[in-house]
Amino acid sequence: MMAADTIHKMIIFGFIFPFYAIDSLKILHSSIPQMIDATNLSSSTAITLDCSYSYDSGDIKLVIRWFHNDSPEPVYQWIPESNIRYVSELIRPYFDHNFTINNDNYSKYRALRLNLLQPQRLSQIQLLSGNYTCVISSIANQDSRQIQLIIYVPPRLFEFHFIELSANHIALECLIENVYPEPQMLLLFSKQNHHSNYLELLSSSINITQNENCLNWNNKMTDDSCQSLLYNASIQHSIDSILTAGTIYECRIKLRGTYYVRKKRIKIIFPTNYDDDRMKSTNLIRMSNGDNNNNRLSLLFLHFKLLLLIIIIVIL
Repeated sequence: MMAADTIHKMIIFGFIFPFYAIDSLKILHSSIPQMIDATNLSSSTAITLDCSYSYDSGDIKLVIRWFHNDSPEPVYQWIPESNIRYVSELIRPYFDHNFTINNDNYSKYRALRLNLLQPQRLSQIQLLSGNYTCVISSIANQDSRQIQLIIYVPPRLFEFHFIELSANHIALECLIENVYPEPQMLLLFSKQNHHSNYLELLSSSINITQNENCLNWNNKMTDDSCQSLLYNASIQHSIDSILTAGTIYECRIKLRGTYYVRKKRIKIIFPTNYDDDRMKSTNLIRMSNGDNNNNRLSLLFLHFKLLLLIIIIVIL
């Protein structure tokens, strides 16, 4: 009578051999999250989304698929045995059909290589943002890994200034226009001699709206109908009647899911008492310092009862 272990080996070899290597198909490495500035693309800008995997002879009917966000249909599929590839409409304008990750017949076309040429509108390439899931499967096994790609748009306009809400009421206002993804905004302050410790102005509230228009690559509005993904946002905070010398106010913006952070600061040089009568006849000047990261110095002269208030706006 044949030994039990021998029978077991024969059954595996003769009938379900593909399951012999049930742990062989495995994703080893994947691309790190990628963040791309949509306004700083060139003809040479390209990204590679890759999942490297191990496999052996038991992994027959190998299929490599990539999915975008929650879509049930793959944006890319490759079957090595037949060398058939499918590329969806979403990535087709950017997909590099000639790119190979290596010379192995069962992994050379596994990666997505996207050449991010500038389309007519920002919204076209923003649609590429999201989570990409690579799924490697065979009859015996399957493994998957998710990679995040964010194509962000920095603010076209970024302003931080004082505004007059009424005849005897002023406030700090920070506003940004045409950003993606959805922004986060904070108003903070630091008192004199405590400039390393910034505290949030908790009574501030942010107002976020989605832009109804689309931008082309020159940051101009386009009349063509399109799906705008850009956001505008503003935040305000009422200021008490006394502005203390040495206090620094800061507006800090972040773009969700990215490392993008920008700041603007206002420093109070001289203390002052708010003068109701004077302020009724005084127009506060809105400060605009462009949309770059160079430090600039702007002076805003406001008429007060006792002292001249000098506000220095510093862009970090």
